Amino acid sequence: MTLYEIISIVNLVILALSLVVLGRLLFAGRLSEKYLRLGPTRELHQPVWVYFFVVAVVLLYSTVKLTVTGEQPPAIVLGTELIPYALVGLMIGRARSIDAGFRKIGLVPRWPGRDTCWGLIGGVIGLGLAGAVGMAVNFVSTKLGQPIDPVGHEALQTLRDEFSVELLVALTISAVILAPLVEELVFRGALQTSLLRLFGERRWPALLIASAVFSIIHHSVVPWQGLIPLFVLGLVFGYVYERTGS
Repeated sequence: MTLYEIISIVNLVILALSLVVLGRLLFAGRLSEKYLRLGPTRELHQPVWVYFFVVAVVLLYSTVKLTVTGEQPPAIVLGTELIPYALVGLMIGRARSIDAGFRKIGLVPRWPGRDTCWGLIGGVIGLGLAGAVGMAVNFVSTKLGQPIDPVGHEALQTLRDEFSVELLVALTISAVILAPLVEELVFRGALQTSLLRLFGERRWPALLIASAVFSIIHHSVVPWQGLIPLFVLGLVFGYVYERTGS
């Protein structure tokens, strides 16, 4: 059995498990708005609307610039990289100033054992569903004559072109550990929480919008075929965050 066949079997198993768990959640009514509202109330509100307005303007400008000239301005790229870290610094600073702030923001689990199980289940479901959606999007893209980038993320492109152990370690720390933590703090911890205030604690609208922004923000580093699976992944992560607050 080849490595490709083994990977394909593993992916099919993950997809099957994802569909089974998703079906059980749907059948039990655990995807309803009423059920989502049973999740923890997050009391640490962040002044993030200015940040997301700036990011929206930056995205619009960079998209137009990329469409017209085929390249993005270095200042725009640097800005979109630094602003999220500034927001995370603000969130952590505010969390330190109130009682149990790190627990309220989600950095410290409320129930470590239960939250770990939720995280593992969410990871399996998210990867399975995102993988299935990705295959469907690629199929449609191929039928429409749209090219599919075999590399996907720009970090993989960099690693393929300039491979070294040092670069592999740096990209692993950046793309596998640091970036996901920052993204979850920004999109789930800040944006999704702030949207709850806008929609009066209606969780699905907040979850959908946060997931859409989470997907769109990656438009400069992944091909368009990857944005829809990222939206699905964001939905799963957002759901887990609503249920656990972690």
